[in-house]
Amino acid sequence: MADEIVARLAALSPGQRSRLVEQAARLRAERSARERIRPVERGGFLPLSFAQERLWFLDQLAPGLALYNVPVACGPGLAVCGGCPTSSSTRPGR
Repeated sequence: MADEIVARLAALSPGQRSRLVEQAARLRAERSARERIRPVERGGFLPLSFAQERLWFLDQLAPGLALYNVPVACGPGLAVCGGCPTSSSTRPGR
């Protein structure tokens, strides 16, 4: 397919190639203008997500501690947390 595209581009006249390049540049500029992230005016505080509320609550219970953020290794061959849902004995179909 790439060879076909290269052959079609090679067959274009210089004028056609120039128009194609101009059109591609225009389309690229239009797309980047559409996709640009624009700031939005906000008149006050935004509500917290559920996860943010949970972290706030945990910080109120134990200020400054990060006990909620303890990583647990879990997966095939890692029996750190015990009954991992990814262990072969609990996978569906086994």
